[in-house]
Amino acid sequence: MPDFELERWLIKYEMICKYGLHGSEVVPLQLKDLIGEEPPEDLLNLRLGYHLPTKGSEELRNRISELYSKVNEDNILVTIGTSEANFITTNILFDEGDEVIVEVPSYGDVLGELQAIGAKVKYLYLKDDDEFVPNIDLLNELVTRDTKGIYLCNPNNPTGSVLTERLLKSICEIANDCGAYLFIDELVRGLEYDGRLSCSAIDLYDKAVVTGGFSKGFALSGLRLGWIIGPAELVERSHAFHDYTTITIGTLSGYLALRALERENRRKIFERSVNIIKNNLSKFIVWMNDHKNLFDWVAPKAGATAFPAYRFDMDSTELCERLVKEYGLLAVPGDAMGVPKHLRLNIGQPEDELVRALQVFDSALKEIAV
Repeated sequence: MPDFELERWLIKYEMICKYGLHGSEVVPLQLKDLIGEEPPEDLLNLRLGYHLPTKGSEELRNRISELYSKVNEDNILVTIGTSEANFITTNILFDEGDEVIVEVPSYGDVLGELQAIGAKVKYLYLKDDDEFVPNIDLLNELVTRDTKGIYLCNPNNPTGSVLTERLLKSICEIANDCGAYLFIDELVRGLEYDGRLSCSAIDLYDKAVVTGGFSKGFALSGLRLGWIIGPAELVERSHAFHDYTTITIGTLSGYLALRALERENRRKIFERSVNIIKNNLSKFIVWMNDHKNLFDWVAPKAGATAFPAYRFDMDSTELCERLVKEYGLLAVPGDAMGVPKHLRLNIGQPEDELVRALQVFDSALKEIAV
């Protein structure tokens, strides 16, 4: 496996930084937010053996299916986080030499997995001028009759862009024309600022495979739960692969996931997450306006990150190294996500922590960006 640049960067610095703009999640929920102040009887009596069946309980898969329009429990495999879901899906769908188009920027795990497999990767670069959504003309130029798959991230991490239903349908048509799989990481789904779940390719295209999880919209990254959704035959193949990775999810995580997926709880959790981000975003917009001589940006429409470009002459890795070493402030360099002279900045943290981090960033820029 090639080094996962983003994760290597975070591992190097996140335990020693004083101030953080590096994350991508919303302030996590506390356990009492799901079970109340007193543990319920069924939790206290929960047997902590293997979670069965190993593809996820029928009740859990049914509740996940409610996030979509045209799937049922047979189309779902529950995994240890979206990272495992992406790892399994990549290895199930693609082989050495397969031509796969990969959106850049995106989280980056699938790209590394494809490189390890030996796939022929083509890059679909998202542009600021296109508001970080795929350019259909460019995608058409990249696709050939040999294209085996198209990988996207929607809503996008790190840019916060969201595909409209019309644009997603156009992408599905392109995939259909060459018989390619459309593989979409939907982990950020649920953090759309307009309060509506973005359209999913799984409801539009019969060769779509999507992954998701509890880390972003649900603010429950500590559960380490995700899922794969696709055609039933592909899900069965993924389940067999899952036997060799983690076998099954944690029983306690499964219990808490069911609580989070209860319809009213889910509504409240998503609403909480979006409200935290939108409140912080208003402050971040003011900060960006105060620094518009240094930055250009496309305001996100979903998610807990922004992805501004900066104008001064320094590569993003050097900039972020100076920020963390000289000022204790950790940010993610665009270099680690395949896009130079950009920064991924977290806007989902507690308000006071964001305000303090931006104050430190402001002080640093007065000395660095000269």
